[in-house]
Amino acid sequence: MLLHAAENEAAGVEVNTKCALEAAHEAIWAFFKLWGLYESEAGVWWVFQHRAFEEALLIAHLLADGNGNGNGNGNGVAGMVTGYEGVCAKAKEDVARMLEIMDRNFRYGGSLEMHRTRKEVLKEAFERIAI
Repeated sequence: MLLHAAENEAAGVEVNTKCALEAAHEAIWAFFKLWGLYESEAGVWWVFQHRAFEEALLIAHLLADGNGNGNGNGNGVAGMVTGYEGVCAKAKEDVARMLEIMDRNFRYGGSLEMHRTRKEVLKEAFERIAI
């Protein structure tokens, strides 16, 4: 996910949004499976929760920003070629699901202040999604 989302103009490396979103979907689904199977235990696994939050945040930023579209024409999510809509829709659903988990669970890990801040940051990023 991070490799596809990285950009290095000097080296000629562009963001590959489609591949980054696909990788992020696979990564965050690991957390969703863990949460679904072991919700009471998963509530104390702060590292997994933090990683899932970061994945959801990156997804939201990729869907909101105009960073590449997987084919190098630089039009961002709005300019994606036909066939990418499904990837974008799944990615947006992943962010929504993460927000649901955060809303349903008073403190899914960490301090209450941290939980509130994360939830607010992710909601703001979700609202900026362009699709």
